[in-house]
Amino acid sequence: MIRGNLETLKTVISNYNFITLEAPNECYGNLMIDTDDGEVWTDEFCDFTHNEYKVYNDDAIHDVIQDYRWENPCWENMYPRKYSVEEIAKFCKEYYGVEFV
Repeated sequence: MIRGNLETLKTVISNYNFITLEAPNECYGNLMIDTDDGEVWTDEFCDFTHNEYKVYNDDAIHDVIQDYRWENPCWENMYPRKYSVEEIAKFCKEYYGVEFV
């Protein structure tokens, strides 16, 4: 199992939650993970049309929140909301095989 840094995950989730819910309306983020080494980060965008994104040509890089929503389809996950470190860490361990310690 790949190990990621829990403190980094906490920072990244905090950043993602801020960008998604507290920053100006045209700003949004994607919570990303590299399943080769457990690195996590937030891609930040400020685009009024919400059509800006970054393409990674690497099968090991995933948008965690997008995958989380696909695997946990429910009304609550359809709209932006705050995510907890615990739920994302658990999801990453089960879905990607990345454990945060």
